[in-house]
Amino acid sequence: MNRDQQWKVGRVLMAATAVITILLLAPSVAGARTYKVLHQFNGTDGADPVDPVFLRDAAGNLFGTTMGGGLYGNGVVFELSPNADNTWTETVLYNFAGGTDGAAPVGGVVFDNAGNLYGATSAGGDSGVGTVYVLTPNGGTWTETVLHSFAGGEDGATPWAGVAFNSSGNLYGTTQSGGSYGGGTVYQLVPTSDGNWTETVIHTFGNGSDGNDPQLGSVIFDAGGVLYGTTHYGGTYGYGTVYTLTPQSDGSWTESILHNFKNYEDKNGAGPVCTLVFDKKGALYGTTSSGNSETGMVFKLVPGPGGKWQEHAVYRFTNKFVSNKDAIWPLAGVVMDNAGNLYGTSYYGGGSCNCGTAYKLIPQHNGWKEQMLNRFRGNPGGSPIGEVVLDDKGNLYGTASGEQVGNSGIVFEITP
Repeated sequence: MNRDQQWKVGRVLMAATAVITILLLAPSVAGARTYKVLHQFNGTDGADPVDPVFLRDAAGNLFGTTMGGGLYGNGVVFELSPNADNTWTETVLYNFAGGTDGAAPVGGVVFDNAGNLYGATSAGGDSGVGTVYVLTPNGGTWTETVLHSFAGGEDGATPWAGVAFNSSGNLYGTTQSGGSYGGGTVYQLVPTSDGNWTETVIHTFGNGSDGNDPQLGSVIFDAGGVLYGTTHYGGTYGYGTVYTLTPQSDGSWTESILHNFKNYEDKNGAGPVCTLVFDKKGALYGTTSSGNSETGMVFKLVPGPGGKWQEHAVYRFTNKFVSNKDAIWPLAGVVMDNAGNLYGTSYYGGGSCNCGTAYKLIPQHNGWKEQMLNRFRGNPGGSPIGEVVLDDKGNLYGTASGEQVGNSGIVFEITP
């Protein structure tokens, strides 16, 4: 594992869980779905796809980032296009040079209405602690512009999550460190009339029990413009939070904690690093990277009277490290289809290889039923970290980082 991988993923796992021994590679049995590798990275075209998986445009293309690889070894933004013979062709849209343009992109990319791509890097920039950038299409090529370089002080440092638009066209994201108290920030970028963007820190973590260390999960918004996110540490018990930030008429934002996670052994989870998702009734779903005897779980937060939210366990993953065929350590959040089913990945678990899983959770009248969609075999890919995406046909797309198995990672598809 290289330095960037240790920095980004190793710290999450070591902090959230006890150290275990990586098992020897061996095949495991896949689930009852069709699993296909769409692209295997070779290093020069990208490596270490540890981010939430891509957007699909109207043509069915996939877009994403890799944290490493490329011409300069500092990561790429890529596009995968489907061909008539069911193969896929990769095009590298941008190679990060590692200087002021940024390095080690995180959190994938998002589109604006004009077809520009926006994202964040965890390193590089003017001060070496990350950037927010835009890629603009220009006659078959893409031009990068840095919208903000983090200084490492009060404006934040080392974003580990991507960016999100609100309804006004402003960009929002988090930094894992920096801020007034060193516990990370939530930032806002607002476009100005001269084409520049102005950054404002709308919340600084680390001042007591408000949360600390927001990591892989991007922020989301509800219909009223309220922002939701997770922190890996902090809160009342120090084991992470789900929080909201509500905009005020004077331009400030007010934080509320919806839930405090208790400890790594607690059956209701600890250490969330995920992006949250709403269901049609306004409940929130997410995952914890630890808790439940350090295997992790999927949780649901339901709003109640007086602004109180109640946590419910959707599914607790089992605790059998050696022979475990279930998921362990879900670093990614879940996505929901129109029927209310949840889909996600886990970094560990899945059998003797322990190379991770892709799973589906189906709501039942008395709980949730797990269906294993894929147990990664480790060759050519394994160790998925980012969220998956569903298309309108029910096909599932994602990445596997390849970190436990010594390769550069893959993009995969699971079809129903």
